[in-house]
Amino acid sequence: MICPPVEAGTPDILASVHGRFVGIELKTSKGKISKIQHHRIGQIERSGGVAEAVRNKEDLFDLLSRLESTKPSAERRTPTKRS
Repeated sequence: MICPPVEAGTPDILASVHGRFVGIELKTSKGKISKIQHHRIGQIERSGGVAEAVRNKEDLFDLLSRLESTKPSAERRTPTKRS
């Protein structure tokens, strides 16, 4: 499978969780976030999304737990009727 190129600094995982854009940067325990990665994370956050680096499965599970606890309520997800 050939993947199209992405812009430098784009998080490794891009997802939508409960309608919220999420960018996850995968790092080793000693890996550092580059300047462009830091910039991209800021862009995502300023746009209302969630972005962060995870270094192990505990970090990932913590992020997913936080996303689950802040999911929109049912009434906010229900589309409104149009007249």
